[in-house]
Amino acid sequence: MAKQRLWPIALGLLASVSFGAEPLSAQAVPRLAASSQHALPPGEDAWSKGARGTIRGITVGPIESSLHPKRGYGSEPFERTLLEAKRLGSSWVSLTPFARVNDLKSTGISLSFEAPFAETRRAIVRSVRQAHALGLRVLIVPHLWVESGEWRGELDPGTDAAWEQWAHNYRAFF
Repeated sequence: MAKQRLWPIALGLLASVSFGAEPLSAQAVPRLAASSQHALPPGEDAWSKGARGTIRGITVGPIESSLHPKRGYGSEPFERTLLEAKRLGSSWVSLTPFARVNDLKSTGISLSFEAPFAETRRAIVRSVRQAHALGLRVLIVPHLWVESGEWRGELDPGTDAAWEQWAHNYRAFF
């Protein structure tokens, strides 16, 4: 029973994080799927000209390490990546902030991965603003790193109380 609560919490939190972008309506999804079935126009720039309202985007992976100063989300190199994505016809960008858990039974979530959480959070906010300034929409994909190497899809703190604690800590990740 407790494990069943994980997905509604995760999906609800994802749906609530819009940073000013309008969420896709249930009616828009079939239209997007139908429009993506059309053939691209001819030419080498077909991908950028053929969007017709579909979702075209890239995932920009994080570089949050102190070993790479002035790089990563919110930086000048990140903005150049956004400009290139826009030039190629992207309408979306996804960002993947990381947090970590020790193992599958843990209720605690460490919000600092390779950089302090506050620094990472500021960088994500800057990144969203940079993307929006270029007319790009943003999907934030929070990622849990499991230190034990096990698959995060099998997280199971065990009891209802442990799941409640885990959910509380996961919300803090957002």
